[in-house]
Amino acid sequence: MKKFVNITDRLDLHKTCLAGTKIVIRGGRTIVILAWDLKDESLDPSSHVVVDFFVQNTTESRREKLGLLGSALGKEEFDISGMLNPLDVKIRLKVIRYSENLPMIVALIDKFEPESPDEEGGNSLLPIITLENLNSPWKFEIVQGVPTLYLSGKSGLAGNLKSRTQAAWFFPLIIHHIFREIFTWLVTATFYEDESKARKWK
Repeated sequence: MKKFVNITDRLDLHKTCLAGTKIVIRGGRTIVILAWDLKDESLDPSSHVVVDFFVQNTTESRREKLGLLGSALGKEEFDISGMLNPLDVKIRLKVIRYSENLPMIVALIDKFEPESPDEEGGNSLLPIITLENLNSPWKFEIVQGVPTLYLSGKSGLAGNLKSRTQAAWFFPLIIHHIFREIFTWLVTATFYEDESKARKWK
């Protein structure tokens, strides 16, 4: 007897199933560390897992097949540096069961936003901090030996400027100024308050 599964009965997974998923900058590359935990969802271990990396309101997307669900626990890294807007990426994770070679989505988590390297505890070499009372759109300072970029929080400006889709021009526009300031600091300073940061920038 054939068993048919109504695709509309799929399980909507909670975002905590991707807890620990984040974007890091490593060696100039943008890496997604994808961690999933579906062991409490009673899913068939012979199901397949597929992940899509995509940027909303664009045609930019990338699909990766993670293989069989198995133990429903996993962690993998993906280099998404080739995407035009890697820091704006969202994640769609699908659990798929095949019936007579027809794929059926049985569980889904959609539009998951991984932790950004700009967020506290991220891995960005250049900290980006929002200041609500900053009158200019942005300013750059070296604070206690750490090059730091400040963005104005007025009227949600910081969020807009950090978005590679809403303000793709912003970072290319200011980065030459930032690099010039960092270069001047590195070659003229006689003392570094944070030696490890200085070594990384060099």
